[in-house]
Amino acid sequence: MQLLFATVLALVCISTVVARQETNAERLARGLTPLPPRFRSILPGFLPTRSYGAKRSAVSPQPPSPPNTYSGMIQVRNSEGRSVGYLKNWASVSPINGVNFGSEEEDLHVSFTLPPGTNGPFDILVTNPNFEKPHYAGVSTGSTPGSLAAQRSNTIAFTNVPQTPPGSPPILSSTVSAYVESSIWFFDRETKEITAQFINPDGSKPPTIFAYNIRNNQIFFVGDLGAWNAEHANTPSSAVTFHLEGL
Repeated sequence: MQLLFATVLALVCISTVVARQETNAERLARGLTPLPPRFRSILPGFLPTRSYGAKRSAVSPQPPSPPNTYSGMIQVRNSEGRSVGYLKNWASVSPINGVNFGSEEEDLHVSFTLPPGTNGPFDILVTNPNFEKPHYAGVSTGSTPGSLAAQRSNTIAFTNVPQTPPGSPPILSSTVSAYVESSIWFFDRETKEITAQFINPDGSKPPTIFAYNIRNNQIFFVGDLGAWNAEHANTPSSAVTFHLEGL
């Protein structure tokens, strides 16, 4: 009986001690150090909280979207990739179809916006024109809806034109009294090369080559440069390419 009483008394004392264990605030008030932290073990059937029991999933960084609007100058390069100069911006009858050999103020500045998810076709807007409207770079076939083709020497003029819909054949413009196309341009984001695709009156897509006659300082489009040079042996032209260069 005495043993049982002693056991019960001990348990009561232990419970009292545990129940009366001081808080950190009470210990600090008495000038004592805080109690050490206690880490509870995970009991069967219980899950730890999210902050301890699971890793946070890392957020995958999204690659930056390529820009859709570009601006700069158009550099003309020869077949070896060397710069010939920049497109001109002259107050003349033929304001853009050649290379500028004058001051920097006469370099052509342009801007264009790519259609979403594609590299063209699009319009090229001249942003610093030294000439009257229209202010889009494009092509004109003159008073008739001309065409280009391989093995033919036909040419079309590179000039300033009004806006026309993408993919359309030459449209007669009352503004310039000629058949024109503007939305013919394509852009390579990597190389910064600007190419063109002329649309024939029948809707076909012929070879579209940029040719440069250095004697006349004239750039034009042709479907077969070899055929053109065969007919103009005394004044041959060379193939060139267009490349965007930032301002």
